Amino acid sequence: MRNSLASILIVSFLISCATVFAFDANKDKTLIIFSADWCKYCQLAKKDMQNDTKLAEEIKKFSIIDIDFDVDKDIVDGYNIKSIPAFVVFENGKEIKRKIGYKNSNDLLKFLN
Repeated sequence: MRNSLASILIVSFLISCATVFAFDANKDKTLIIFSADWCKYCQLAKKDMQNDTKLAEEIKKFSIIDIDFDVDKDIVDGYNIKSIPAFVVFENGKEIKRKIGYKNSNDLLKFLN
C-alpha cells in the first residue's frame, strides 16, 4: 500500500513538472510563483506585478505559472518550498534562481533582472 502511494505521488509530480515545462515553449524564461490566497505578501506581490509599471513590463518577459501552496502539494514538495511567496525562475527549462519572501516591487524587479 505504501509503495503504491509513493508511486502515485511520483507520477503526479512528474506530470506536474511536464506541465510546468510545457510553458517554456512560449518564452525562454518561466517564472513559477508559489502562493496562497490567505498569504498577504503573496497577494501584495501579485497586485504589484499588475500595478507597478516597471515590474509589469519585466513580468511580460516570462511565462508565468502560479502554484497554489495549499492545493498543489506534490509540486510544492517537489520543489522543496517551505515558505511563501516563493519565486523560481527557469531559463530554457533549467532552474537558474529562486527567491523566498516579498519586500516590495523594486526588490522583486532586481531579482527578475
